Amino acid sequence: MHAPGYPFVRTRALNALLGAPLLGPGLASLVAHVSHRWPRTFVARNVHYLRKDMMSEEEAAEYGALFATMEGARVFARILHESVDPHEHARVVAELRARVREGTPFPCPTKILYARKDVMVPASFGPLFHADIPGSELVWMDDASHFLQVDAPSQMVEQILAFDPDEASAA
Repeated sequence: MHAPGYPFVRTRALNALLGAPLLGPGLASLVAHVSHRWPRTFVARNVHYLRKDMMSEEEAAEYGALFATMEGARVFARILHESVDPHEHARVVAELRARVREGTPFPCPTKILYARKDVMVPASFGPLFHADIPGSELVWMDDASHFLQVDAPSQMVEQILAFDPDEASAA
């Protein structure tokens, strides 16, 4: 969940804006203030379920609890900046590809569950991860978006329970 991805235009742009000497602190402060002032609205607009009617008031309140204090909201803004660091993403991808070139097996069996309709991370990343993680299994999740556990909980649990690490590591 929430693994670094491959750098793409949106993450590069957001990272550049948040890292800009004059603009970055102001943008981070704006994100913190908006999320603190309107936590449920902020959550509802930024947690992307396939169906917009999936999120309950209780869930929005729980996710929004982080923004109850300005300190929590500022931490979120910092996490946002750090999690879209294209240099970190490129480093992870380079490490994966070095393993492939050297024939070094991935340290654990891996099953990749990827949503075809993910609005946050391009679906094109699924095959890239699959190619860069030798021996991995890629399973496409239809009728789901970024939050598989909410959009397709029974299919996700079914895939997890069907995963046999011994069988995967033998492949």
